[in-house]
Amino acid sequence: MRVEHIALALLIAASVASADGNAAPQTDRQIDDLSGPVKGLRFETLVFDTYTGKMDTERMPKAEVWYDENGNLIEEKSYTPDFIDDRRPQRIDAQTRLLKSNMGDQRQHRVFDLSGRMIEEKVTAGTSGTQIVSWTRFQYDSHGRSIEDDYITDAKVDGLTLIKRDSRGSIVQMEFHLTGRHPPFPCDWYEDYKFDRHGNWIERRVYEFDPEAGKPKRTFAEIDFRTIEYYDSKAEQKR
Repeated sequence: MRVEHIALALLIAASVASADGNAAPQTDRQIDDLSGPVKGLRFETLVFDTYTGKMDTERMPKAEVWYDENGNLIEEKSYTPDFIDDRRPQRIDAQTRLLKSNMGDQRQHRVFDLSGRMIEEKVTAGTSGTQIVSWTRFQYDSHGRSIEDDYITDAKVDGLTLIKRDSRGSIVQMEFHLTGRHPPFPCDWYEDYKFDRHGNWIERRVYEFDPEAGKPKRTFAEIDFRTIEYYDSKAEQKR
């Protein structure tokens, strides 16, 4: 589906929401916690090798994302050591879209509350939407920032992630309450943020803790980088 068709569908949905007295649903860019007219984003990591005690010499790509000027997702790529998953959305209705992918198509259905925040996302395999791939519900604080992701299996919570943020809203800790695990739970910490002029982070340090994965104490893991391009300027990144 062409970008302008997606934008038109979102505008129609926003008009309907306004007529009903409800807020327009979040755009993909807002759901991804991005500020300003973000056009594209490249996410990379520089991994710390615990065996050598040194940083790797080359950044590893993790993801690339592109949005239209209205904040709707155009394309996203996810990188793994074995393949690159390239997904492009095709809008079905205001809440549902088909994610066309070289790794297999998926159907994504989102539910928004009266304030426009996404409170549920269900992803199913194929175009018919019968086999559930993932089902997540989201909780927010009084500022509208996500603080908990609940993972659903058979309509029940089957694991969750608790999210802690600082006064600026940046994520500082994620605690993973996995099925069958007991305290202390695995955690990731995020520190030493650097931001661009739009307030989006472009660099941070990551620490990990997971006793069952051989990380019995908080351990430095990597440095994350995001190179962000805006519709009103060239790519910006802390050098």
